[in-house]
Amino acid sequence: MSQFAPWESLEEQGQRSSENGSSHRIELIGSQLRATADLKVPATQRVSDYFGLLQGFCRVSDLVLLTPLGKLSRIRLREARIRLDDIAVVGESRQCSCSDARPAETLRALFVPKRPHRLVVMTPDLLIYGDTHLTQNGSVTAFIDAEHPRFVPMTNVRVRWLADRRLASRYNFALLQRSHIIGFELQADGGAAVESFHIPGADFGADQSWS
Repeated sequence: MSQFAPWESLEEQGQRSSENGSSHRIELIGSQLRATADLKVPATQRVSDYFGLLQGFCRVSDLVLLTPLGKLSRIRLREARIRLDDIAVVGESRQCSCSDARPAETLRALFVPKRPHRLVVMTPDLLIYGDTHLTQNGSVTAFIDAEHPRFVPMTNVRVRWLADRRLASRYNFALLQRSHIIGFELQADGGAAVESFHIPGADFGADQSWS
């Protein structure tokens, strides 16, 4: 649950958190929504921790609706409350100029060695390719099957629409809501070729690179 009272405006939240908090430009992808917005996160939390604590809705500002291929639309909302259940992916926008202000000593104290595992994940609307990071003896299957955290952190992420395989976006960092996952495959060689993830009745062509 967010530490902010539900009746507070984003301006009031900003007065309480701007001094030590951080602002992030994020993108939201759901079955019926594609948008970019500003998110304020308290200084004591990372973005992944913040989303793990939220219940019900996420409060954002300067929300702009995007086309399915990520183009800016003319529809803009100064403030919005987004229903989390409808969001499959929360990605760090390439327009985000945020940086982690934690001291180097704090980062070293929090660091836990982990190994990357390349996954292809299917949701009802998306194919998501990305690296999830687990401890040395961690099980990918057990991690995906777990109920917590609600959002799975991933790096080096590529998102495609399942219906036509068009590229939706690429993110250096993203959160995947695990309740949307209906299937996944571990890429043993670290690659993420579309052809290796077989869906009966679907015909995916060669994958396209992005730079």
